[in-house]
Amino acid sequence: HLVINSGKWGIDASVAPRILNNTIAHSSGYGLYLNNQSHPQVEGNTFLQNGISGLYLTGSSAPTVRNNTFTRNKAYAVEMTAESKPQFSGNNAFDNTYNGVKVSGTVASATTWDADLVYVAHAVTIPSDGCLTLSPGAIVKFYSGINWTVNGPLIAEGTVSAPIIFTSLRDDEYGGDTNNNGDASLPTAGYWGTITIGSTASASRFQHVVVRYGGDPTIKVYQSALSVASSVLEVNKRALQFDQSTGVVTGTQFLSNTEYGLYETGSGLIVNDNEFRWNKRGFYVRTATAAHALILENVFESNTEYALYTDPASLPYIGGTNTFVNNGTNAVWVENGTLSKNASLHSGAVYRIDSLSVGAGTTMTVEANTVIKFASTSSNLTVYGTLQVSGTVTDTVYFTSLKDDSVGGDTN
Repeated sequence: HLVINSGKWGIDASVAPRILNNTIAHSSGYGLYLNNQSHPQVEGNTFLQNGISGLYLTGSSAPTVRNNTFTRNKAYAVEMTAESKPQFSGNNAFDNTYNGVKVSGTVASATTWDADLVYVAHAVTIPSDGCLTLSPGAIVKFYSGINWTVNGPLIAEGTVSAPIIFTSLRDDEYGGDTNNNGDASLPTAGYWGTITIGSTASASRFQHVVVRYGGDPTIKVYQSALSVASSVLEVNKRALQFDQSTGVVTGTQFLSNTEYGLYETGSGLIVNDNEFRWNKRGFYVRTATAAHALILENVFESNTEYALYTDPASLPYIGGTNTFVNNGTNAVWVENGTLSKNASLHSGAVYRIDSLSVGAGTTMTVEANTVIKFASTSSNLTVYGTLQVSGTVTDTVYFTSLKDDSVGGDTN
């Protein structure tokens, strides 16, 4: 029960103290500086008007930080380097320059970030022998332009009632006004950079996660794997990109992303039961691998340029049970090129073709109740291999114009 005032550092501790029910105020630097602590206890304190941040954690510090108040500190409520392993609960921060926990550096071994104060993310690396787990309800706000390098698992598994949030420092909707400036700054797509999931981080997984205002791409999976389930990726640039990777994307909403919702090249994914709404471009798939599952049961609505775009190599993996409503192109847009492996155009789907060839030795099967629309008078389908069209009396196959709304709806 002390009042500690003034000094360069309020308390600079290299042992494992118990700091309980004090007022730590008016230091010209940090209120409390913990370096390489095992399990100190920091509880019930008020950190007031210190010259930098209220609390600084570095090295192997693993304190219990509970029921403290951080107010009017010159920088952050708390700063920590990423190898620290604090346990946060019941803390409150207001009227600091930044009402959160600044984090930067390299994660060491298995680390958990609790749901308590907002984490203000600067550059963070998860090495191949590290792992970062975010607790349900944790909020991570990225400083401008910040990227993360993920070479060990990033586990973000929230719940319906306590999703995990990755967003902009300027986003006051989650975690309040962390940059303490009211409405003076507003978040925009591309405010922060990219989380790159590398080859040794293939155990990473996202469930009940909200990702907002990230870059191009926001989440990049490169020669690795990632599962994304029951999540929301909104108002990013290119929200989620898979490059030479595998993964599962299910039950997820891609909303109002300014470049792409989902973008994949050279990958083998399961993409089922997702919603793509109000994006510039919904889903781009190119050079899908043999491991790719049929793309099924997705809803594409009000995407301004196109809903779903594929090259001929990925055409075999586009299922017929996707829904297209009020998009710039209400169809599967097939890129110009040559089909070089056997493919089926699936029943119930509408395809837009500009110029497509079926290569020698290749069979393209058009199932019953399929619509193929040609984009212009110069569009063509050239068959050097085999074209099998399997319509019936009741389930006709149509070859028609993109302007023909009488079959397949208003495609353009």
